[in-house]
This record gives sequence, structure tokens and C-alpha cells, in this order.
Amino acid sequence: MLQGLDLWKSFNGIVAVRGVYITLHTGVNCIRGPNGAGKTTLLKILSLLEKPDRGAVVVFGRRVEADRWAEADRLRGRVAYVPQTPDLFAVPVKALFSLCGDRVRREQVGCVLRPREVYG
Repeated sequence: MLQGLDLWKSFNGIVAVRGVYITLHTGVNCIRGPNGAGKTTLLKILSLLEKPDRGAVVVFGRRVEADRWAEADRLRGRVAYVPQTPDLFAVPVKALFSLCGDRVRREQVGCVLRPREVYG
């Protein structure tokens, strides 16, 4: 289960996410709204990719407060965010592996990429 508790985020004084409370269970979930409503920002916060200005994200029972965001680094690998437009893949493959954190070490990345002649 993934929860957002009183999430707030603004950019240059413009509020993108205002006091959102949300609970997502395993399975099919949908977040809809007009362009600019804050859907992508909310999903990035819930995925621990964007730090909220205020509030907390709960990932599998572990609470990550906005003012203690270092905990997000330890939990980020347990949440996946797949954007509608996969701009993420415009970065080198090696950089994508670095998102895996400690689970995929530099030596392992080389072992995976070399045999496939994929470099980045």
C-alpha cells in the first residue's frame, strides 16, 4: 500500500499539489484530471522521486516525512513510476542502472553492459 498524507508542493510560488490525502492499493489505480492539475507531480512525490514541501508518503508501512527525506533513498527501489512519455530512456543505460542504488553496483553494471555492447 502507498499513501500520501497532506502532500503539498509548489514551484516558484505556484501550488501544484495542495493538501492531498490519497491511498493506493495493489492493482488498478487511476489518477485523472486536466492538464496542469498536478497529477505528474503527485505521482513523482508518491514514487519518492520528488520531495514534497510538506506532508508524508507511506510506503509499505514506512513513513517518509518531507523534512526527513533521506529515508526516501532507502525506499525508492520499492516503488515504480512509469511515465506516459518515457523521457527517462533518453539517458544512457549506465545512468538508468544507477537508479537501482546499492542493489546494482558499478562492477555489476559493467558485467551486464559489456557482453551486450551497450555503453552510456
